[in-house]
Amino acid sequence: MELIYAWIGKFRNIEHQNFNFSNQYNIDYNEIANEITATAIDGGDALKNENGVLTFIEDDQHYLKNFFHTKISNISALIGKNSSGKSNVIDFILTAISKGNRGKLASNYILVFKKDNQPFFFGKTKNNSLENSSLSSLGVEMGKINPDDEWESMFYTNVADNKDYIFEDSSVHDFSFKALNKLQSNKIKFVSSSLFNRTWAKLNPDNQDSKKVRFIFNPIAYTTLENDNPTNEKMLGILKRYRRAIYQASTSNYNRFRYGIAINLLCFLFTNNSNDVSSLLDDIEIVGTEGLAEAIASLNPKVSKFLIEFSDYTNLEELTEIDLKLYQKLLAEIDPNNGYNFGEVEKHINSIIVDFNEDFKRVIHDKTEIFNTQSLISHDWSQLSSGMKAYLNLFSQLFYLADKPVDQAKNLLICIDEGDLYLHPEWQKNFLNDLIDFVTNIFDTGKIQIILTSHSPFLISDLPKENVLLLNESGEPNRQLIGESSFGANIHQLFANQFFLSKGSIGQFAKTKIQTLLKEIPNMIDENVDQYRKKIEMIGEPILRYRLDEVFRKRINELSKVKQIEWHQQQIEKLQQI
Repeated sequence: MELIYAWIGKFRNIEHQNFNFSNQYNIDYNEIANEITATAIDGGDALKNENGVLTFIEDDQHYLKNFFHTKISNISALIGKNSSGKSNVIDFILTAISKGNRGKLASNYILVFKKDNQPFFFGKTKNNSLENSSLSSLGVEMGKINPDDEWESMFYTNVADNKDYIFEDSSVHDFSFKALNKLQSNKIKFVSSSLFNRTWAKLNPDNQDSKKVRFIFNPIAYTTLENDNPTNEKMLGILKRYRRAIYQASTSNYNRFRYGIAINLLCFLFTNNSNDVSSLLDDIEIVGTEGLAEAIASLNPKVSKFLIEFSDYTNLEELTEIDLKLYQKLLAEIDPNNGYNFGEVEKHINSIIVDFNEDFKRVIHDKTEIFNTQSLISHDWSQLSSGMKAYLNLFSQLFYLADKPVDQAKNLLICIDEGDLYLHPEWQKNFLNDLIDFVTNIFDTGKIQIILTSHSPFLISDLPKENVLLLNESGEPNRQLIGESSFGANIHQLFANQFFLSKGSIGQFAKTKIQTLLKEIPNMIDENVDQYRKKIEMIGEPILRYRLDEVFRKRINELSKVKQIEWHQQQIEKLQQI
């Protein structure tokens, strides 16, 4: 099944707008007549009425059939400037197709799908309910379909705005930025997989050691309690001893990690269940004059034993009984004598950094969900650029979804909002190719449809113009790229398109400076000729530089004879050096 058309009556900044997602058909909705007309993109009717049944006039030779991959029904891109409504279109579609929050869509809307070469309809028309709405074409009432019964749908965004999407808590697999904070283990599982090696090779073809994957563990509960400076003498002494053991004395990342897990969980329990921790505190001694608890060699076994045997699962906020048992399993399996090597020690005030190597994977195997409890623990990846992290985020969530048990007969809709955000231009150039390669290798469902939003002309150059919707500031879509083909277009030509740069193709600061130069050079005096010459030479755009040079030369001929001779001599010397 493929979504080929959406009409939105009213949704945020979008009013009475058509969105054609098919690269084969153009569909238009007549709201008054409550009917659609469908034509082929290259002309001619797209639908026919055969004995009261609507079917598409199939073109087996259509040049974009299976264009991206046999597993992919279509890929569409919504390209627009900020606030044009790209994200709103996706938010609307995912809300409309998924069970849960459709009731929040108050206005009329239409979704048209193609399935088994027939058009199907879902939506609200004439202010009727979903059940009582209808839609016709060629005098025939279209069949209805519930997209949620046909599709698994997924949403992903790189945008760190923590906005609320109205499809949240619906049947959509939600990988919004806010949701990703609770899905940290997905990244760990992906990096532990063989598929990650292929992705890593693309991002890091030279396999530079300086870019190896390192894991940053932040014991949030521990540092939070430290900052609160507890009044309990025993607890304060324990905090001081672990601080010294982890961040000052230890030369082993493995020991730092196991100490960090223990003290972090203890601090979480003390904050939420201080009475239950009292039995442990009674068994701890304070030594010396600095108020430190006993040596870590005797302290950590006592703390670990208490944590492993802890059984009060009440008042633990977001830490579930299942997650607590994972922590306990991890502590029980961490053997101080196994000699695991987690890489070179890096001293940081509140973080423990380890290599994401085979030893580390072995320790956290089947316990990665412990990193999803944000008030207790957080992690990130060290020495990775924002672009690498963006790839890691996206592909780890796709990998997670592919690993879930889903109905193999269902199709998959993947909506990605600003997926190429944070990527270096070289990776933007490879983004669509890498995405297609990845999803077609990991998913065994029915057909896959992808809808993307972006600001990037790199994405446009990878898509036929039939697959691109350009949204202006009012959210109005335009399917044609000024009548020119976008596929395989030169990136510089696309940037020159007025859609992207309506007010010139250089930065505003540089533009202002150049305009100032044009005004100042006619008033140039002998003393600052060299200064203006250097300013002109630093301009990279040759036509602009030539124009400024013309004005400069004209002014030179108006200066003193001495300055004119000096300048001409400099030009002769330059020519002699060529």
